[in-house]
Amino acid sequence: MSESAARAEGTSFLDRRFRFAAHGTTLGRDTMAGVTTFIVMSYIIFVNPQILSFAGIEGLSEIGLPFNQVLAVTCLVAGVMTIAMGLYTNMAYAIAPGLGLNAVVAF
Repeated sequence: MSESAARAEGTSFLDRRFRFAAHGTTLGRDTMAGVTTFIVMSYIIFVNPQILSFAGIEGLSEIGLPFNQVLAVTCLVAGVMTIAMGLYTNMAYAIAPGLGLNAVVAF
């Protein structure tokens, strides 16, 4: 049996797909990095709907987008795009709506 076949036999699907050993990491370390990235980026979940709904701005709050719907769409888009980026590039890139673009759309 060849060396690569013997090595592949003892690894999981996730190890083979994401090449943890080649990148010098483990599934646990990558999972912890993902949780940390989510915590750091989670502010956008609440800030994005506030900007686009004009929350707290007199005279504009009635013409803004609905807060709950924008919150749901922000979460959905960030989740789907992060998963797609990870599967396409095989690297850990997190994608979320940016505040700079939101300001252009809102004002």
